[in-house]
Amino acid sequence: MSTILLFTLFAQAQKFDGYVVTNTNDTIHCKYYIGTHSSDEKIPYPSTVCKKVKILTNKGEEMAFKPSQLKSFFIKGTKDCDLKFVSLKEDDDQFYHELITGKLSLYKIYFTSYGNEFSNGVILKDEKLYKIAGFGTRKKFGELIKDYPELYNKWMNSEDYKLNQFQELVSLYNEHFKN
Repeated sequence: MSTILLFTLFAQAQKFDGYVVTNTNDTIHCKYYIGTHSSDEKIPYPSTVCKKVKILTNKGEEMAFKPSQLKSFFIKGTKDCDLKFVSLKEDDDQFYHELITGKLSLYKIYFTSYGNEFSNGVILKDEKLYKIAGFGTRKKFGELIKDYPELYNKWMNSEDYKLNQFQELVSLYNEHFKN
C-alpha cells in the first residue's frame, strides 16, 4: 500500500532546479521535487514548499529545511517565472514568495483547501506583516499607503485600481519614496 502512495505522490511531482541560501550564507545548488498541476507539469504548487523545503543536492544528498533554517530559496524553470521564497524574522513559521521589496514589500503566502491552491497577498511595512485579503481589503491596504496621499486617494476614491493590482500599487508607492 505504501508503494502505491509513493508512486501517486511522485507521479504528480516535477523536478525543478534551483538553490538555497542558508543562514550562514552558504549557497547550495539543488533540485526540488514539487507538486505540480495535473494538466501542466511546469505549473508548481508553491503550497508544497511553504512550511518545509526538501532538496536533493548536486552531490546526491537529501536535505530538508524549515523557514528558520534558510534565508531564501530559488526555484527555476516553472511555467510563468522563476520563484524566490524567503524567510522573514516577523514569521519564521513559513516561507514567503517574494514579489517586491522596498519601503513596502509584497509577498504571497500559499495554502490548499479541498485540493485547490490559493494565495493571499502579504505586505511588510515598518517590520510588521499585514495580510491583504478578505473583507475590508481596500481599507486595509489604504491605511498602508496613507503617507502617499495622491496614491491613497486614487486607491480609495476611484475605479482606477482594482483589488488585484497590489503589485502595481506597491511599485508606484516604492518609486515615490525611492529618494
